[in-house]
Formats: sequence, C-alpha cells, structure tokens
Amino acid sequence: MPKAMNAVMNCFGFYGKAERDLYECIARQGNIQRLVEIMTPLFGNEITIRDEHQRYVASSYSRILFHGEDANDQPDASGYASENEMDSLKKDYIYRETEPSEEPFVYPYNEYQLLCYDIFQQDKFLYRIKISNVLQPFRSFDKYLLRFFVDFVKTYASYSLSSEDALLQEFMISLMEQRKLYTDKDLTLFCRKLQWDPEDIFLVVNLLSGRNNGEMKAYSYYCIQIVKSFPYAFAFEYREGITLAVDLTKGYGGRSDDFLEKLSEFVRDSNFRIGYSYPHRSLISLPMLYRQAAVALEQGSRYSPSLWTYSFENYRMHYLLSRISEDFHGCDGWFPALHDLWEEDRKKGSDNFVTLQCYLECDRNLALASRKLNIHRSTLVYRLDQIKKKLKVDVDAPEISCLINLASRFLEIDESFM
Repeated sequence: MPKAMNAVMNCFGFYGKAERDLYECIARQGNIQRLVEIMTPLFGNEITIRDEHQRYVASSYSRILFHGEDANDQPDASGYASENEMDSLKKDYIYRETEPSEEPFVYPYNEYQLLCYDIFQQDKFLYRIKISNVLQPFRSFDKYLLRFFVDFVKTYASYSLSSEDALLQEFMISLMEQRKLYTDKDLTLFCRKLQWDPEDIFLVVNLLSGRNNGEMKAYSYYCIQIVKSFPYAFAFEYREGITLAVDLTKGYGGRSDDFLEKLSEFVRDSNFRIGYSYPHRSLISLPMLYRQAAVALEQGSRYSPSLWTYSFENYRMHYLLSRISEDFHGCDGWFPALHDLWEEDRKKGSDNFVTLQCYLECDRNLALASRKLNIHRSTLVYRLDQIKKKLKVDVDAPEISCLINLASRFLEIDESFM
C-alpha cells in the first residue's frame, strides 16, 4: 500500500509541476515551443503544431516524428512540411474542410495514428495540434490531457496575436501615469478602438492574486479572459497586478453594481482580491480612479483580510487616518482625558468609551443610541453625565465631537493609537 500511495503522489506531483510550468510560461510571455516541451513528457509521444499554411509552429524535435530517413520526409529549413507530407495533406479532407470544433479527433497517418485538435479564433483556423502514437499507444485520458493543453495554446495565440492590445496597454499606462505622451487625436483614436466615449462614466478596478504560485502569476491569461468576457472593458498588467478600466455608460447604464457582481463571480475561483474606485465621469479622471482602487485594495487587504472585494468608499477613512497617523503618535498627546477614559474601560471592563462613541455615531440621538446599546434611555443619560464629568468637556460641542470621532476611528485601525 505505501508503494501504491507513493506512486499516486509522484503522479500528482509530476502533473502538478507541469501545470505550474505552463502557467509560468504564459505569465512570462514565453513561446509556444516551450509549451510543447513541457507537455511532451506527459503524453509520452511527440507533439507538433502547424499553422494554416502547414508550417511548423512548434515541435518536440524527435527524428522519429518525421517517419524515416528519406530527405523528402523531413521539413525544410523554414519549417514548412516535407514534400511527402505536403502531398499527404493535400489529400486530407479533414485538414482542408475542417470546421470549428471543441473535440479532439483521431485519424490514421501511414501506419500510425494522430490525435489532433484544431484551434480557431473567431472562426479563423490558427493551429492544428498533432500527437502521434509512434512511441507508445494512446491512453484513455490522452484526449482530456489534450483539451487541457489546448487552453494554454489558445491563451498563447490570443496573447501573441494582440499587438494592438499591446499598443492600447502602453497608451493606458501613459494615461494612468499622466506622462502626457499622447495628443487629443491619440485619445480619440484610443476611445474609438475600445468603443469608449471620453465623457462617459468610468470605473477602475485593481486585481491582485491572493496566492504567490505560478498559476496566479499568469496575469496575461486573465487579462485576455476579462476583455473577452466584459464588453467595453480593458484589462492589462500593471504594477504587480491587473488594472481594469470599464466604460459603465456604454454597457452597464452608468452603474457599477451589475458589473462588479459579474466580475466577482468571474474571478471568485481564482483567488483574486479586488479593489475598486468610485464611478466617475471623464476618461481623464482615470489616474485618480486608479489611486482610489489601489487604496481600496491596500487598506481592505490590511484591515479586512477575510474579505475579497473592497470599495474605496468603505476604506477612504482608513486611508486618511493612516496618513494622519504618520504625524501623530497616539491620541493621548492631544486629548489626554479621552485616553484616560479608554484606559479606565480597559482596566475595569466598563463601557464608557463605547457608549460615547455610539452616542456620537447616532448623531446624539438618545433614543437611537439607547436601542443600539440595548440599555434604557435613563441609563444612557446617566452614563453620558458621568462621561462629561470625567472628560470635563461638552461632548456635544462640534470640535469635541470631531476629536472623539477621530479617536474612535484611530482605535479601529490600531489600539496603539490610544
């Protein structure tokens, strides 16, 4: 039994490493040849990938792959199929008349068989993946393994064919960083390509992997999938994560709720954390919206690590107070009596500080505060009288209320402030 378990674990480890290597190859914008080299040991047979002109795009480079020593059986220096193979391909009605399909298929080639998959992009033929059974017979799960491999080849194809997206990304980064390397004409052209209007309402979202493994670093893959799945959105790798900008006016009626709900569902299984900005009109506001999304992601991850989605609206106060705290070392220096009140509660187990905090949060409404604290109104009035005597200030005064509210917010961030 231990030997069997070790064999199973070794098998999972072998396939797991290959999967990580594939994700890493995509993440580092590696080439399709590297994908073939990673997958060849898993199939135990040789792999070739051909384009629409029967040219070798990638191959596992085994001599036996080309079936013989005859010079006419070998590909030429430019990578095109051999003379003999070209004659065979001319007779291959599957290759010539193939239709978009999501299924692998097998057909005979000389004395061997080939397991194939045809890859299309928007009904245009791109590649045929071919796996021969020269070295060993096909296994029952090879078709499933081929489908797995196809996903990575499709990702590579989408990435390699998106030179226009690369230009859009470069333009978007210059816009985010306010480098002003573009003209008004460039801006108009940029919007036309994305079907945006510069005066529409926009939202910016930052996505960061909740993991550190190779899979989650394959950001280029997710950028492609997001752009395909969400109209009027553009996603690109930026500063160790993904930044996404979307025209809410065009596709979502100017509201962010529906878009964020769909995006959350889309990345839920991918362990991304999401920080998003306010919706705001004008494309020129994207740098500000990016900063809001970055703040939401940073502060939300710090103070609410159990959540995965963070709105700037919910964490703006955390951000402001964290910036203020860089110049203040706790609240005792500028409101000693409030510090004493908090310290007394901590030592005696009393609730004076919480009572005062709730009273002010309820806009000094006694009835509402007493309900929230679950105490009688007269008890609340008595507590407040005692608090005022201890603080020796009028807690209803605007300036004092503001200081107490700030202290409460500081306390939510870090008890060391008190």
